Amino acid sequence: MTDLANIKMVERPVEIINPQTKEPFGVTVWMMSPQDERMDALRKQIAQKQVTWQTKNKTPKVDELKADRLKVLFAATTKWDWGSNTWEGKTPELIPLVFNDICTRAPWFMEQLDEAFGETESFFESAEPN
Repeated sequence: MTDLANIKMVERPVEIINPQTKEPFGVTVWMMSPQDERMDALRKQIAQKQVTWQTKNKTPKVDELKADRLKVLFAATTKWDWGSNTWEGKTPELIPLVFNDICTRAPWFMEQLDEAFGETESFFESAEPN
């Protein structure tokens, strides 16, 4: 028997992989679950924007959708460790400007975070049988 109350969300590490060699760089990004309550305000903000678009019969521009996705991924990122790696010769600070620059100029970086963020099942500890 499993006590479903014991199923808990956890932050998870995402190892960034070299898109060419498929080898880990040694860069780890920790992300919270899409269902984490710390994401609630941003989820509501984006949902409200979508409702506004619908009521005005507008279609969002691709750039707006990408900007929202970057906001979501940044909000879900709780920390990162670059090991001995750098971005433009420095260990990057985890701030929106730097995060957006990296994700825009290295779209494969963003794709890896986006894919990991979408794997909802990986953000949960399994319930222990009683």
